[in-house]
Amino acid sequence: MLYHRKFDTYEDYVALQGSKVNRPGNKYRETSPRNVKAYKMLFKRVSPYLVDGKILCLGARAGWEVEGAILAGFKGSVGIDLHPGTDLVMKADWHNMPFGNNSFENIFTNSIDHCLDFPKLVSEIHRVLIPNGIFFLTATQYKEWKLKPIEQRMAKSYEGLFWDDTDDLIPEFMSGGFILATSQREKTRSNYFMRKL
Repeated sequence: MLYHRKFDTYEDYVALQGSKVNRPGNKYRETSPRNVKAYKMLFKRVSPYLVDGKILCLGARAGWEVEGAILAGFKGSVGIDLHPGTDLVMKADWHNMPFGNNSFENIFTNSIDHCLDFPKLVSEIHRVLIPNGIFFLTATQYKEWKLKPIEQRMAKSYEGLFWDDTDDLIPEFMSGGFILATSQREKTRSNYFMRKL
């Protein structure tokens, strides 16, 4: 089951997303060779499931995944975020992306829990991907972490979207013009590769 946090205004949503990155002592704007290397290895490992070309990274903030994608051979990759921390990431809202139709071969995010309007996000991902392009989603399998109940997590977190099981995310994509090409279930995360119809 999916759960959506309610925001009084769009500005409240944007402010909450920035409160994490802008707090004193944060590490979200710093270059991290270790994280870049991890993303490079991830994109190399999953490259057989992706399309040759560039990757648009959603919610990329510090740009680690963008740099990792480029180093893995996906030249021209870029990121977007409401609060970017590097030149590799443009300031933009993923609910209203500043790109034309069919602009990217692949789109990636591990931050879907930060979306405000899930159906709108799915629609934008579909619009911006090329025909047969791949949306690569990696999401935390919360129930395996045995975290606090949804209500408590909503009260003390930055996210806008919550779920009981990562598989609960997939029907929205299926009804939004995607097919599930393959998935990988790990201990605390699930990876999904969805192809645009």
